[in-house]
Amino acid sequence: MKDSARFPDAVQSLERAIQLNAASYEAHCHLGAVLGRLGRIDDAVRELRTAVELKPDGPEARYQLGLILHNEKNQAAAKEQFEIFEHLKQQTEQETQAAALNSHGNELLKQGLAREAVEAYQKALLLKPKDARLHYNLAFALAKLRDSGREEHQLREAIELDPHFAQAHDQLGSSLMQRQRFKEAEREFRAAIASDPQSAEALNNLGTLLGRQGKNDEAAALFREAISVDPQYTQAVVNLGLTLAAQANYLEAERQLRSALGLEPNNANALTALGMLQGKTGRDADSVQTFGKLVGLNPASSEAHVNLGIALGDVYDLQGALGEFSEAIRLAPDFSLAHYNKGRVLYALGRKDEARNELGEAVRLSPNYVSALFLLGVVEHSSPYATELFQRVVNLQPDNAEARLYLGRNLLQVGKKEEAV
Repeated sequence: MKDSARFPDAVQSLERAIQLNAASYEAHCHLGAVLGRLGRIDDAVRELRTAVELKPDGPEARYQLGLILHNEKNQAAAKEQFEIFEHLKQQTEQETQAAALNSHGNELLKQGLAREAVEAYQKALLLKPKDARLHYNLAFALAKLRDSGREEHQLREAIELDPHFAQAHDQLGSSLMQRQRFKEAEREFRAAIASDPQSAEALNNLGTLLGRQGKNDEAAALFREAISVDPQYTQAVVNLGLTLAAQANYLEAERQLRSALGLEPNNANALTALGMLQGKTGRDADSVQTFGKLVGLNPASSEAHVNLGIALGDVYDLQGALGEFSEAIRLAPDFSLAHYNKGRVLYALGRKDEARNELGEAVRLSPNYVSALFLLGVVEHSSPYATELFQRVVNLQPDNAEARLYLGRNLLQVGKKEEAV
């Protein structure tokens, strides 16, 4: 453009570009600038105003139009264009800064620095408050901090800005599901699917929600649909296997779980589900082998040690089971399930005082843990505390016949016949 001798060629080329695409902002803007250099002011103004109409937030056309109007002594109109140009320039700079902060936040999240990522996203939103993606990213970081209230607020902000933001609907549904707000969660998952019918994650999540409510046929159909969208979606395959197992379709359930392991041989969820299925179908030795592999892959997983301990108990290796439950407690001292199972094994080994301590800890950590309450009552036998424990079980589970039997026995022993009835 600096070579004025070539301006006529440029005009011809740009006019041809406009003939091919009359809606090209760049072509009208560049043509206007060239025509201005050639002194064809009216034509230049026409092209630049066309560019402005096509892209009101395009700063270059505003600037070029302002220059021409200024040179033509139309100061008021020139001032208006320059002011808009400065505003757009500032806006562009803010968007650039916001994008950089967003990228920085993404990197911080990858490094596991969720709190620092939150700060980066918040700074970005100060520059670009109407960016739905930024609100979504902030919500995702807040979820890592388990700040569900602020996470929900940011997701609703994102959805208000972009009602068809499928990922935001899906994430909000997941957050609501975790907090037992199932009706709201279902509405969000269905909104995500309506916005993006190919969202395998939303299909899987809706299936998970329906499965938790016992709607296994609907859940299985959704998992199959998710798999058809993304055949490599391992979690959907695992979930389908779990749902089929819940329907007592054990052969097909195992086929799905092994299919998941074909995709990811070391997938912890698939191994856990397979080990549980093997135990449920009486293949206890296979279950031990599967959970043994899982512990080898995830030695720091307290859940894996508990599952291996349960499997070892099923093959009557009580010492091995005791070791696994003890390791689970070492890894997660507040894991009530591990304390309960350790207490159960200690009781089976005749070590009642140690069993009492473990079961008491399980009840302290989970006051409504029925199995722990009942077994602790059995250990306490006919003491007043045992009676209290059996009563708590009955209060939690009025149809628990065994607890009622023990409670009645204890009440009879202290002469409370009417209460025992």
